[in-house]
Amino acid sequence: VLWMPPEHPWVKLNTNGSWLSGTSAMGMGGVIRDWTGMWQGGFSCGILNGDVLRAELLALEDGLLLCWKGGFRKVSCECDCLGAVKIIQERLTDRDRLHKLYDIVRRIKRMLDWDWQVYVSHIP
Repeated sequence: VLWMPPEHPWVKLNTNGSWLSGTSAMGMGGVIRDWTGMWQGGFSCGILNGDVLRAELLALEDGLLLCWKGGFRKVSCECDCLGAVKIIQERLTDRDRLHKLYDIVRRIKRMLDWDWQVYVSHIP
């Protein structure tokens, strides 16, 4: 897969989460690059007790927050986890409150409503 830069003045946020099944440890990270491919910021961290979808969603949440704090208001976000992208793009219903990751999804959706343009897409 070849990384493609966003159009000016957008930035691209690439996030990724991982999970180690034997220990339930999670790792997550992300990088922000501008339209020239220049690194604008990034993060990585590890957390105990989770699963792969939680790791992917937390990576997305942390990355979006980093973009906001960095003053970026046009963000194209790419994530390799189709499940995470779908759950973010779908409309929340009352039934979703029972989902174990509801709080994370709700926080991300609230962030997407801030005064900025964000597109979240899946990359294989």
